[in-house]
Amino acid sequence: LYAVLTLITAWVLHLMALNAFAGEYAVGLLMVAALNGAVIRSPTALARLGAATIGGLAAAAMAVPAPRVSPWLVAGHLALVLAGCVVIARGRRDTARDLAASQTRFRAIFDHAAVGVALHDDSGRVLE
Repeated sequence: LYAVLTLITAWVLHLMALNAFAGEYAVGLLMVAALNGAVIRSPTALARLGAATIGGLAAAAMAVPAPRVSPWLVAGHLALVLAGCVVIARGRRDTARDLAASQTRFRAIFDHAAVGVALHDDSGRVLE
């Protein structure tokens, strides 16, 4: 999956260079970065892909003598999108960790209670 996302990002960067940093390709790059943030769960992998994207953006900017949109503007927006995605990925990771800890505590209380404890559904049927 990372390879596909990297190829898509590289393709959009190539199109940006071919079209002199046209605004629609800049928006496309930001959308691809946001898609990467939605798909990639690891903050570290997302940061790596973001750094590679910004590096590719710099390389594309050097290849275009007269860009239609400022590469600095695109890089700034890209950095904001990527930073937001990393924060969201960290939040998802921390939430999953907290949920697992909560489930472990619940299971320990349920299994080692001094009195009888039953877990039932909404209709009153005993599950455990």
